[in-house]
Amino acid sequence: MTLLGTAQKCSLYSLSNSAKFCNMYLILKSHFDTSINHSRYHND
Repeated sequence: MTLLGTAQKCSLYSLSNSAKFCNMYLILKSHFDTSINHSRYHND
């Protein structure tokens, strides 16, 4: 196992984790955006 190989594995691992985090963030964001818009719509 070379240092470069380890670094590549680490970066791939962190990339896939950040992608999962991004997807989760986007899903949550759209969910909250729609619920906020929904409540605004009903409060007007």
